[in-house]
Amino acid sequence: MHDFCFTIPYGLLLVCGGVVGYVKKGSTASLAGGLGTGLLLVLAGYLSLQAFHKHKNSYFALILETAIAALLTWIMGQRYMQTGKIMPPGIVAGISLAMTVFYIYKLASGGNHIPPKTELPPGSLGIPIIDQSLGFLWGMRANTAEKWIADRGQRYGPISKMSLFGKPTVFLHGQAANKLVFTCDGSKMSNHQTDSMTRIIGDRSLVELSGETLLQ
Repeated sequence: MHDFCFTIPYGLLLVCGGVVGYVKKGSTASLAGGLGTGLLLVLAGYLSLQAFHKHKNSYFALILETAIAALLTWIMGQRYMQTGKIMPPGIVAGISLAMTVFYIYKLASGGNHIPPKTELPPGSLGIPIIDQSLGFLWGMRANTAEKWIADRGQRYGPISKMSLFGKPTVFLHGQAANKLVFTCDGSKMSNHQTDSMTRIIGDRSLVELSGETLLQ
């Protein structure tokens, strides 16, 4: 698992914790600490993510993440020993300790695993987990899916990469793409819905057929 997959949620959790501490107790120290460390972690995670997209490791981001997590482990651990409170010092100390061990492991193992560089179409895989799913679902809900598709085709061209529902996806747009999908003989490409969709529409639906089977 890549460091940024945990670092960005970890940072956002600290930001939320700082805001909650300020709202409930008026603690400016909690607000400053949560916002400061949380935003730094989100920034480090973003830098690591951008480096990963370039098939590189950002050791600066990894070292910064390790330092912040270790510092929080020590500070919140000391506070837990003094007060005995599970929330928030005990929880934050425990999570930070686990993250520190994780970051040290990533540094010792040479950083994130970088897959072999391949020629990929233009586009972006988006933020991990969230990816482009929210934009697509919002377009479906607002009945603007066609505009969402057209805008993406105009921005990246007829072929682009994206991520939907956590899965890397190749996006094809335009008449030529439709012709390729629906007339392909199945040796290089086949039209296939997800298992859940197949159970709903059946395996002989028009959207499931391609090549000679479709022509029949």
